[in-house]
Amino acid sequence: MFEGKTLTLSKNSNGIAEMCFSSQDSVNKLDIATIQEIKQAVDLLETDSSVRGLLLSSGKSAFIVGADINEFTQLFNGPEQALYDGVQEVHGLFNRLEDLPFPKVAAINGFALGGGFELALTAEFRICADVAALGFPEVKLGIIPGYGGTVRAPRVMGCD
Repeated sequence: MFEGKTLTLSKNSNGIAEMCFSSQDSVNKLDIATIQEIKQAVDLLETDSSVRGLLLSSGKSAFIVGADINEFTQLFNGPEQALYDGVQEVHGLFNRLEDLPFPKVAAINGFALGGGFELALTAEFRICADVAALGFPEVKLGIIPGYGGTVRAPRVMGCD
């Protein structure tokens, strides 16, 4: 279906699609290139009526370790509107992923941090390996999970 530099989207004969993150870097990050490829994959998934389910997976030892800090620093040093627009774009993309009309499962084999955890929360089901670690480390920097995690996490875990 689609092969990029950070992810591959494939579909088996039963109509189950797999979005496998496998960056050319040592870990999967939620950088601009990955976000653009997720958008391309979601565009394809929205138009393929033969898809019956989606598996989100990683070809690395971690699922997605979060945002690319170098790119994020550039955003924070730029115009406020650019930061706002970038966050809104990814938030909207994650909403589109969540709204796909078939079940989604995130297979979390390691770290799913920040935006990686937010991405996993777009799935109806999350299956974690024993070594999986989930979290929003950005809150220690005074940054909120801006891609919908503050809404999705309490829906899954509860508010207590």
